[in-house]
Amino acid sequence: MNRWTSENTNAEWPRVVYGDNVSNGSALIMSSNVEKGDFARLRNVALGYSVPSTLATRLGLATARVYVQVQNAALLTKYSGIDPEISTNGNTNTGAGVDRNSIGQARTFTAGFNIGF
Repeated sequence: MNRWTSENTNAEWPRVVYGDNVSNGSALIMSSNVEKGDFARLRNVALGYSVPSTLATRLGLATARVYVQVQNAALLTKYSGIDPEISTNGNTNTGAGVDRNSIGQARTFTAGFNIGF
């Protein structure tokens, strides 16, 4: 509604530029499109239980262990995008990070058991 036009040059939103999907319509990086990407991530969490050997031998096993694991368990951030660690400009330290509505990192749940005979 309040975008730049030749009649409204003091607009809130910049002039749309065809093919520019880096800065939402302006070929220049604008402060309204930049935000802090501070975050804290709980990357891997695992919990396991080894069955006592006396119980394992009663079950006919040498060893028994059950476990659960979560990758990307939690993300704490005020970043408005999906994931502050994602950038479509590659993994360079000098390039500007642009998420362009990228897909965030998956949260993966794993459960299993290890048995020895």
